[in-house]
Amino acid sequence: MVVALAAAAVYIGKVFFRWSITTAVIFTVVLIITMIVFKLLFIWRGDWKTQTIEYQNLHSSNRVIEYQMMNPGPGSYRQRHVDKIRILPGISWIKEVDNKNIDSENWKKVDIEVNELELK
Repeated sequence: MVVALAAAAVYIGKVFFRWSITTAVIFTVVLIITMIVFKLLFIWRGDWKTQTIEYQNLHSSNRVIEYQMMNPGPGSYRQRHVDKIRILPGISWIKEVDNKNIDSENWKKVDIEVNELELK
């Protein structure tokens, strides 16, 4: 996808802006490096998988507290608890929370097993 976007940008630059070959090559290299760095930063925190939905908000069915894990490398796991608000299908607002300070007046314990990492 990065190469396709770079090729399209160079084509548009050569046709509409009459870029020279040197300008097109420099633009392509800068564009590819920028997109790769942006993609690495964007994916860096995106590998969290839901293991358990622990709490459901009593006032909003779109709001839950989840226990999530990430596998950054062989034999190690990172863990966190998040307050997740589903805005649209596939789009959520996520904020890390302290699982020890859950207000029982607003939250109901549900413990729904999801296991997206498929651990045994």
